[in-house]
Amino acid sequence: MSDSFLHPEGAQREKPSGYFLTLAVVLFSYVLIGQLPLLIGLSMQEGGLSAYDGADLHQLTSILGKNTTLVYLILPFVFAFIALLLSVRFIHKRSFLSVFTIRKHFDWKRFFTTFLIWGIILSVFLYLTTQFTGKVFWNFNSKSFMPLLAISLLLIPLQTTCEELLFRGYLMQSSAKFLPKGWMVVLFTGMLFGLVHGANPEVETLGYSVLTYYIMTGVFLGLLTVFDDGIELSMGYHAINNIFSALIITNDWQAFQTDALFKDYNPPSFGWESIVTIAVLQPAIIFLFSKLYNWKDIRKKLF
Repeated sequence: MSDSFLHPEGAQREKPSGYFLTLAVVLFSYVLIGQLPLLIGLSMQEGGLSAYDGADLHQLTSILGKNTTLVYLILPFVFAFIALLLSVRFIHKRSFLSVFTIRKHFDWKRFFTTFLIWGIILSVFLYLTTQFTGKVFWNFNSKSFMPLLAISLLLIPLQTTCEELLFRGYLMQSSAKFLPKGWMVVLFTGMLFGLVHGANPEVETLGYSVLTYYIMTGVFLGLLTVFDDGIELSMGYHAINNIFSALIITNDWQAFQTDALFKDYNPPSFGWESIVTIAVLQPAIIFLFSKLYNWKDIRKKLF
């Protein structure tokens, strides 16, 4: 077993061409194969594809329904997830586990610890928002909620796992071959994570300043991964974050348009909760886990 997640066993024998091939396979699976279900679904609507050329997210939800649109948005990640795992196994000839953790088994306890902690914090944010803004209202729709619950618990974790596997697993390990310091790997992958979210609808609404949140969150998740030698903690955080956004509270300008339990009618803003998250809570979570898991040689892993 390797003593560092950034430098797994067998990685030293890998050729650079394997990285380019893997990324090409993943991109092909996401962009081309992953979009086929949506294109087929739209083609079956009245007027066919030509009637909905360039449809935005609101138009898609009105055409297909919110739950169906959510499934179509997640499916490309499922195809990319499968493509990445198969590439690791057959192109890089490494085990699936090697891009998840240094441990002999995936640590579900770590996953659910972060899942629970961040879920509680998000619930506190929701309570404070409902109490002090007066613009968050109960939005329960009995007809659509049960399908949304199934989608949120079964498919959204695949979407978030795909992102964690790509950015905190594969890309961190790949870039560690070319970047000499751990902090460079964390910063590089954090910036990539932020930039790929530039196409999200909230960026169009709030402006590019919101990318700061995505980049800092990417750095935070990267630090969790490097310090803990695995992506279990980052996976749990990311999973509950997106499940909460789809299932518990929604608005009209975020990436997931759903019939969540609550709807936020506050004006779009880079809110206080985002600032508190990146400035206070994420550093506090790192400190908590450093004590809980007795992290050692933190400076060595970064510098």
